[in-house]
Amino acid sequence: MKETKITTKSSDNLSELVYQRIKNDIFDFKLMPGERFTESEVAKAYEVSRTPIRQALYRLQQEGYVEVSFRSGWQIRPL
Repeated sequence: MKETKITTKSSDNLSELVYQRIKNDIFDFKLMPGERFTESEVAKAYEVSRTPIRQALYRLQQEGYVEVSFRSGWQIRPL
């Protein structure tokens, strides 16, 4: 995962920016179907804390783009 810093002043805005970035990375196939990752890996790559990452991932899970395997991390679902 390529490192890309995301900055904003509000945590709500940061979560939204992270959500959009991950979703774009999925649709641009920068994150491939079946790829596994942890919140920590994404937080390091985007240079943000795990909280906005977690919020964005749960939102993407509700939309069917990712799935969580507790203690195993997250996985991109096939489009």
